[in-house]
Amino acid sequence: MGKPKIDLTTIDGNVFVIMANVRRVMINYSRENKSYNFKSNFEDFEKEAMSGDYDNAIQTVMKYCDIYYDENIVRYESETEEIIKNKEKPTIRLIGEDGNVFSILGRANTSMRQFSIKNKWYDYKFEFEELEKKVKGSESYEEALSIIMDYFKVEEPMSYDDDYDIGM
Repeated sequence: MGKPKIDLTTIDGNVFVIMANVRRVMINYSRENKSYNFKSNFEDFEKEAMSGDYDNAIQTVMKYCDIYYDENIVRYESETEEIIKNKEKPTIRLIGEDGNVFSILGRANTSMRQFSIKNKWYDYKFEFEELEKKVKGSESYEEALSIIMDYFKVEEPMSYDDDYDIGM
């Protein structure tokens, strides 16, 4: 005999909310499968789930129920992650400019502000405060640059060929 099925991706992670949902799916399962004894199964589940910590409760859910997930939600989350990863970012030039971290932060603020004028969805004040906090909390120059590069598309330095077209 199978087990009741529950989707844990669509419900609150609070253990009591999870247990209430387990109860609901067990009731529905018992209506469809007359040989399934809801009362004894839920009492056993509840006793075992409440006998330990959160991890124990989740393991008990997996023991008494088949876990599945809504593919549409997983697809949406992965598409959202892809959008975030590839989202348009403000640009900043690091090479050929003053390399002092505070000077870079000044240019970052300016670049973020200008970017927000063209992209109304971009909250430059929030983004800059977050950036500044992370950079000032970094433990090395390299770490600070790495953090800055997460927030910006770094402009490539111009080559001499770009500056001077001598017709060759």
